[in-house]
Amino acid sequence: MNKNNLQLVDLDASDAPPTTPQPPLASDGGDDHSRDMDKLIERLGKLENEVHAIKGSLDWAKVAFAFMGAVILAGFGLLATLSHNTSSKVDGISSKITEEFRAQRADQAATISALGNAITATKQQSPQVILVPAPAPEKAPK
Repeated sequence: MNKNNLQLVDLDASDAPPTTPQPPLASDGGDDHSRDMDKLIERLGKLENEVHAIKGSLDWAKVAFAFMGAVILAGFGLLATLSHNTSSKVDGISSKITEEFRAQRADQAATISALGNAITATKQQSPQVILVPAPAPEKAPK
C-alpha cells in the first residue's frame, strides 16, 4: 500500500511544468520584481489610506444616523404626549359642553312655555261685558 502511494506522488511530480529561470540582476543591484513590489506596496499604502478615510466617514455616518434616530424618537414621544394631553382636554370639554347643552335646553323650554302661554292668552276670548241699562226710576205721582 505504501508503494502505491509513492508511485502516485512520483507521477504527480513528473507532470509539473518546468521551472523558468530567474532573470539576471539589473545593473543597480535590483531586479524588475523588486521594482514591481515597490509599486505594489505604494499602491497598497494608498488603498489603505482610502480604506481608513472611508472608515472615518462611516464613523461620522454612524453618529449622524444615531442623532437622526434620537430626533425621531423624541419627535414620536412629543407627539404621543401632545396626543394624550389633547384627548384629556377634549374629554374635559365634552363634559362642559354636555352641561351647557342641558342649560340651553332648560332655557329654551322655559322660553317656549312662556311664549305658548302668551299665545294662548291672546287667543282666549275676553269675557263679554253686556251693559244692561238700569231700570229707569219710576216717577213718583204727583
